[in-house]
Amino acid sequence: MEETAPEKAQRFLEYIHEMVEVAVDSANLKNQAVHSKVLLSALFDSISKSAFPNIRQNALRYKQLIDFHSEWDEANKISLLHLLRLLEREENLSSEFEDINEWCISEYSSKFPNTNRLLKSHSYLAKDPDINNVLELWPTDSNGTPIKLRNVNPEQLTHKHLFWLYRNSLVHEYRNPGNGVERIANGENVPFYHELSTVTSLNNEGLQFTNNWELVYPFGFFKELCLVAAKNVSRMHANNDTSPFSAYICGTYWIPTFNE
Repeated sequence: MEETAPEKAQRFLEYIHEMVEVAVDSANLKNQAVHSKVLLSALFDSISKSAFPNIRQNALRYKQLIDFHSEWDEANKISLLHLLRLLEREENLSSEFEDINEWCISEYSSKFPNTNRLLKSHSYLAKDPDINNVLELWPTDSNGTPIKLRNVNPEQLTHKHLFWLYRNSLVHEYRNPGNGVERIANGENVPFYHELSTVTSLNNEGLQFTNNWELVYPFGFFKELCLVAAKNVSRMHANNDTSPFSAYICGTYWIPTFNE
């Protein structure tokens, strides 16, 4: 008997779960779980292809999966950490950016205060502003399009885009971006900011250090995204009577058209 669409969807979901379990094996959690994140990033890529087979651009497909199937509430929030840095880097900030600059400095200082202590403080993405709140202050051109600052637009500061950049660092450089540290043993599964202390000197006055905030996407978050996206994409195929496997190359030859 031919396999039904719901049966294919279930087999797809079971396969993803098996791959996730391999990705989060203890051996892959060494070195700040970079091995696990590389595997989970590739798996998320694969799920996005099943969900959006007609989208050729990897970045768009990846972010579409986040938007429509990940259930990530903070995906379209702007990282205040990155927004402030963008504004700081512009030496001669034009007057049209004054309002958003003042607002950003105020928001950042209240939500990400420097504690001046070695004990790390944590903060979560719920404190970050939604992109629509930022767009209300962001200057636009005559067509209503946000003006780029240092060739960066607001969408590139959203967490879904930063997550794509994180994926690129993993896949192309085999490393976690930034200097953030996750507590692997704690199994954190939501992104967070933490205050990082850097020792600058040790002298008669004691230990001297500086603090800065770092953004972290822990391996548990990669795992949750894959599981949730797989569940939703599997359900979509079952409901639409389609196969989750049809987007992938199938046949002897690696060049798709050779198998036709």
